[in-house]
Amino acid sequence: MNEWRQVLLAADAAQKSYEYPPSCASAFRFLIRKAPVFAEISGQRNMPRITVQPRFRALLKQRGIEISEPALLFSDRSGSSTARDPHPVRGILNNRPFDYPLTRHQVSSEIRLGIVCPKAETKSIGRAPHSGAKVAQSHWNRYSAAYRSKLAS
Repeated sequence: MNEWRQVLLAADAAQKSYEYPPSCASAFRFLIRKAPVFAEISGQRNMPRITVQPRFRALLKQRGIEISEPALLFSDRSGSSTARDPHPVRGILNNRPFDYPLTRHQVSSEIRLGIVCPKAETKSIGRAPHSGAKVAQSHWNRYSAAYRSKLAS
């Protein structure tokens, strides 16, 4: 933190204002001060409370609340029920995508890949048909067990 203070503030300045984007007459400005600013974050009832010493209470400039992550809905491994997990990666690794029962019943057994990119990049994708799909296929193979789908070429 002290290194950033030295970079962003002159040695004698207590604070400095930065325009963003720079040099464009923007009304958006960041005000950076040497003195730290602290936030008091309230959590749910079962969360441990942090007691702020009285000498630091004057530095509390922000207040906020912490909200639990929502439980995401997945299909269970068999596809017959649902499972909930607030962590998306763990949820997909331990379960299956929410629409897995549709894939299992052959409503859609393929995943079609569309590539959206800047115009300048279309030449490199267009030179080799399905080259984007081949790259995606190499990454997709790691996830195909969870999705039980193939990537359409």
